Amino acid sequence: MNTTSMFGPVRGLLVVLAAAACGVSSISGQELARGRFGAAVRSPIDIEPGSPADMEDSAFTRNTFFKPWNPVAARRRLEGLLRQRIDGVDHFCHLTVPQRKKLELTGQGDLHRLFECVDEFRKEYEAAQSGVFVKERWERWAPVEARLASGPFGEDSLFAKSLAGLLAGEQKSAYDRLLSQAGTKRISVENATAMLRIGELQSYLYRMIWSRDAKQAAFVTASFNQPIEIRALPDYRLVRTIGADKKPVGFDFSRDETLVALTDNSTNAFLIDIPTGKEIALPTGNSQPAVQFSPDGTMVVTGGYGELAKLWSSKGQFVREFDTGRAKGCLTPVFSPDGRILAVGNRNSTTCLFDVATGRRLHELNKRSTHGLKFDPTGKMLAVAYVDATLALWDVESGKLLRSIKAQGEELYTVDWSPDGTLLVTAGYGAPVTLWNPSDLSLLNELESPTWVMSAEFSPDGATLVFAGNGREPQTDGRVEVWGVP
Repeated sequence: MNTTSMFGPVRGLLVVLAAAACGVSSISGQELARGRFGAAVRSPIDIEPGSPADMEDSAFTRNTFFKPWNPVAARRRLEGLLRQRIDGVDHFCHLTVPQRKKLELTGQGDLHRLFECVDEFRKEYEAAQSGVFVKERWERWAPVEARLASGPFGEDSLFAKSLAGLLAGEQKSAYDRLLSQAGTKRISVENATAMLRIGELQSYLYRMIWSRDAKQAAFVTASFNQPIEIRALPDYRLVRTIGADKKPVGFDFSRDETLVALTDNSTNAFLIDIPTGKEIALPTGNSQPAVQFSPDGTMVVTGGYGELAKLWSSKGQFVREFDTGRAKGCLTPVFSPDGRILAVGNRNSTTCLFDVATGRRLHELNKRSTHGLKFDPTGKMLAVAYVDATLALWDVESGKLLRSIKAQGEELYTVDWSPDGTLLVTAGYGAPVTLWNPSDLSLLNELESPTWVMSAEFSPDGATLVFAGNGREPQTDGRVEVWGVP
């Protein structure tokens, strides 16, 4: 079989270089480059917000940001990000005072160029007779919006070019060692603030799923018209594709890697035997069904838009239903680690916990509009990400709320636990990838992120964090980023 490595030999990662200012360019998918240094933005508590008087509420902001916009607060946030970047380089490379001042000056130059771009688009928008952006303007605006979200300090920025020219001798050696070691240690509460971006790939992904033996990853595209890509870890070599004749929206590995489950953009799920290609169709009755195997691989559950989640045997026989109530919504079913409890999130209603063996509803969690949800490794807690950007931790045995917090951003889409259960990560729309301490939901780190992040997952060994997101033009600026600690 002809296999292809996605990331190549540089730390197992392919880096796609993003342009700064008003344009976007990228290297070929076959070209390799080093991962770029990244740092966390400051916690919101460390950044003084702009005052209400700084808020801009105009036709331009409502049609570009979909809400009023505070340019003063936005600039302060990016200045905090710049300080964090410089502090990170200084920590490992021991910058001189003149070096630090030069990085500050060039970084401010990048910010000036970025906000000049915003002003240019504002003037262009106000001058347009139609009063709206046409497609060509949206395509040019997308990279500007992405820089506002993640910072204008990419490979083509003044900051990056200045940094490349500043470091020499032992400083450069220290920086090279820093990058080469990133992703080799387990991410923890103690080192989460020191995370680096190891690399990124231009790809429009919706979800990443790890195999049970941690040797493979499945990539589900957000366009829902591409086959599932099965890639071998750690170099993400393409092993095979599955579902070329379908429009996949969901996928999972069973405990036996020869059996997988796939759902497409219909009401059907399929159990597929890899060696033989034999398929068993599961008529779920819900559109765009989610799917997950039980931990022991003997059962599979399906969700999707509707009121009922359904349980099937791994042979394709229907077992039972789980009735979530009267409100139809996008149902996301998740098994507990021991497979005894099923949590079913509902985008339009509450999350319910069920006894898998009997189908009996155990608890209804007292908060509506669930997006992502995940049991902790012990199965005692359930983390839920909500539409209103709330992160909540629930006690599984009692169904009671343990603690919750309102995250920065418009919506949370995804939540995941580190393999040892000591960290949580969330992300969403306008919500940066954020690491939390689950013991008290204190914020540990916020990472530079695209505007939309659909999936954020810890790798099975806990050494890297992988997330997929995009800006306003997903087909052109979607990307996967991989972060680790040195």
